[in-house]
Amino acid sequence: MVKFGRVRYLVKEIAHPVGKESAGFSEKNLAAEPLPATEEHEPCRICRSDRNVSTNPLISACKCAGSIKYIHAECMRAWYQSKMLIRTTSVAKTYSISSELECELCKAKLPFTVAYPGGSVDLARIEKPAEGPYIVLESEQTPREVHVVSLQSNGTAIIGRNHECDLRINDNTVSRTHAFLRFIDGDYYLEDNDSKFGTLVQIAGPLTLSAYLPYCVQVGRTVLTFLVRNPREQMVKLPPETAAPAKMDETVVRNTVGTAPAPEEADIDNAIDAAHPLANVSGVVFNDGQD
Repeated sequence: MVKFGRVRYLVKEIAHPVGKESAGFSEKNLAAEPLPATEEHEPCRICRSDRNVSTNPLISACKCAGSIKYIHAECMRAWYQSKMLIRTTSVAKTYSISSELECELCKAKLPFTVAYPGGSVDLARIEKPAEGPYIVLESEQTPREVHVVSLQSNGTAIIGRNHECDLRINDNTVSRTHAFLRFIDGDYYLEDNDSKFGTLVQIAGPLTLSAYLPYCVQVGRTVLTFLVRNPREQMVKLPPETAAPAKMDETVVRNTVGTAPAPEEADIDNAIDAAHPLANVSGVVFNDGQD
């Protein structure tokens, strides 16, 4: 999952020139009921045909029953197409539905894909490039959107609220030019463009932190900014005049008890801060903005 401002997108498919990784569209909210070819059944509620073939099966995709229980997959695709707005740019194609897809009779919510034991049916026609690299993003909120971003031509897609962006997100928490999606040397990179509300990526596994590089982690509505600091990596050799004396009498020892840290430790810290400007930025920055 990626997040631009408060807008969340699920990464449904990542395609490379030699292969792809797919998670499929939202199938978890609906388990469609397939109709066995040999079973007597009611006809399709739209075309009134009782023909049931593997390429255009009769499915029960909602809670309706009786004579309006079944519908052809192609009939439902045509109905989906009438509800969908398509916007095309040089590198991206956006499929948008302004309201939740639901059955007009029983009001059950409908996804882009229905799954059943032994197969699945795509109800929305989502055109994809013949080969990668491309990536498919599906929004989690209304308006329901699916973005198919192809990076074959220039390898970069601009994401933001501006009308000229390749992937346009109409939300006031998204900056005009919010981020860049790049494909470089076989890998995808998402780069934030110093946006106001930031770009976040959900971590799928352990992440190795590098020293003296800032990191941001969101916990609820709070964003924590921190960095890793390791003073032992940069130990500085002190000049002879600041080194501790070889012998100290009892009076000097008594006078130094309870005073500030020894000069050696302070000089080491100052030398490290001078060598690493980011070292004195360590801490927590709270951003209690919108999600």
